[in-house]
Amino acid sequence: YTLFIVLYPMGVTGELLTIYAALPHVRRSGLYSVTLPNKYNISFDYYTVLILVMISYIP
Repeated sequence: YTLFIVLYPMGVTGELLTIYAALPHVRRSGLYSVTLPNKYNISFDYYTVLILVMISYIP
């Protein structure tokens, strides 16, 4: 369990840094985003989801 105390924060930091590094590319390319108008009349912004995921990591 002692090693977990060190490895868990390192893993979270690595994930957050990876998401942060990907944000400019996701914003520029519109990766995994769905814009209106479309068949289902919905909109989805992956960039915003990534930011919300990053915020949810804060305890």
